Amino acid sequence: MLKLLIVACALGLASAMPDPYVLYGRTASQGQFPFAAWLGSCSASILDSRTVLTAGHCVCRSKPTSVLFGAVQGNNPESGSRRYSLSTSRQVIHPGYTRCGTIGKDDIAILKTTSAISFTSVIKPITLHTSATSVGQSITIAGYGQDENRRSGVLKYATNTVAACRRFTGAVCQSMSPNSPYYGDSGGPLFISVSGQPRQVGVVSGGDFTNNQAIYGNVYGSLSFIRGNMG
Repeated sequence: MLKLLIVACALGLASAMPDPYVLYGRTASQGQFPFAAWLGSCSASILDSRTVLTAGHCVCRSKPTSVLFGAVQGNNPESGSRRYSLSTSRQVIHPGYTRCGTIGKDDIAILKTTSAISFTSVIKPITLHTSATSVGQSITIAGYGQDENRRSGVLKYATNTVAACRRFTGAVCQSMSPNSPYYGDSGGPLFISVSGQPRQVGVVSGGDFTNNQAIYGNVYGSLSFIRGNMG
């Protein structure tokens, strides 16, 4: 079971901190989630040969300079994994994300690699889902982070179902139990399965402690922004 740490900010919004922590997650196998990426302090996903998707709060204070693809063990990457440099001048935060450190539907950012990503069996992009999620729909979260034994940089995952958002209208939400991302999974992909293929529907943003919900940036609601910055 994953846990989500919630920190309330002055406006009553949960603060989403870009630190990587995952508790009680199931460890992935290499290539199981070939679109998963690690920024060192946040998770992310591959969208195309140049584009990486993460959370706005992961880049609003400091810009990541590299990204790791294809690894399960981020601190001791397996054969076949590869690290790419990121352009610090081409990191674009969703225009609706205006308060750094808060969470919500627009907590989304686009990063660009400085060279084209070479796709392999363990490094592949994920497809964006083009319709809204529905309450009760099965979802999976994947991300890197420190576990209950304080080990970090391991790709883990958990499943849950979509819930009606109680406070953060327009976001994708789920109950914090039985499984939920911890706040350091920030930027990691939330996805569904369509005909056996993963489709990304959200980006880990943070949590609403008052209502016991994990909150995700809404991919469907941000399709124009994301697609406009791909390629």
